Amino acid sequence: MPRTREPGRTVSSRLLDILFAFRPDRPDLSLADLVRATGMPHPTARRLALELVEAGALERGEDRRFTIGLRLWELGTLAPRTESLRARAQPFMEDLHSALHQHVQLAVLEGHEAVIIERFSAPHALGLVSQVGGRLPLHCSGVGKVLLAHGGPELIDKV
Repeated sequence: MPRTREPGRTVSSRLLDILFAFRPDRPDLSLADLVRATGMPHPTARRLALELVEAGALERGEDRRFTIGLRLWELGTLAPRTESLRARAQPFMEDLHSALHQHVQLAVLEGHEAVIIERFSAPHALGLVSQVGGRLPLHCSGVGKVLLAHGGPELIDKV
């Protein structure tokens, strides 16, 4: 694969840097935000972001801010690790939500974090800081503590 001017950096790795700049707490980014988050030169970030827009991986609003595009979202829904789990858990989550009238979350373990893959929100419950796709530390979140409790001694020692 051809290399970019920065040694050891491929175009693919730079495209991923742009995509990974988006997070649940930063769902829309300006070009300046992308430059800051990736450390890329302005022209490079602009060119790559516009290529991602053209491919449908990003969208650009009238305010010129970038968001994750529908095509990328469609690809994300194909992740086998989460989709079958979500489908199996959904009826139980709905029952819990109906019975308790509280937030119900489903998360998977990734490294030392819980990644939220499904959530039912309760309008009258306390505020919830997580979002689907968001990450929470294991040691200080309810869903993280459940994963930690069932993760075994090795995981507990690492965290």
